[in-house]
Amino acid sequence: MTGSLKKASMVLRIDQSGRPTEIRKDIAVRIRKELLENNQGWTTKQARDIIFKEGGVKYHYTHIY
Repeated sequence: MTGSLKKASMVLRIDQSGRPTEIRKDIAVRIRKELLENNQGWTTKQARDIIFKEGGVKYHYTHIY
């Protein structure tokens, strides 16, 4: 797994057990793709804004890792 792919998979884990995700799978894939396209990386606040813009779900930036 490449570094950027690993980072993106850590943001939105669809396969994890526990509380169901509030974001549909197709939207989560689109968010991952957008995060992976940025070769310079991203901050947790930037990732939070992308998640909110694409998925309509707002997370505190400390919950994105």
